[in-house]
Amino acid sequence: MESKLPPIADEQFDGEKFSVELKNKKCKHKGVVLNGQVIYCKDCGAEWSGPGIGALWQAFKEKNE
Repeated sequence: MESKLPPIADEQFDGEKFSVELKNKKCKHKGVVLNGQVIYCKDCGAEWSGPGIGALWQAFKEKNE
C-alpha cells in the first residue's frame, strides 16, 4: 500500500524548491567512488557527504574488499 503526502503550498517555502524522483531500485553500492568530500555510487546515483565521510568511505572499502 502506497501512501502519498499532500503537496506543500508554494507560500510555505522560504527559499528554493527542489524535487526528487525516487526509484524502487535496490543497490548494493559496489560502484562507490570518493570525489573530494562526496561519496558517489556509479550504479544508482546515491551520494553521501558531511561529517564522518572518512569513516563511511572506510566502511565501503572494507565491505567491497
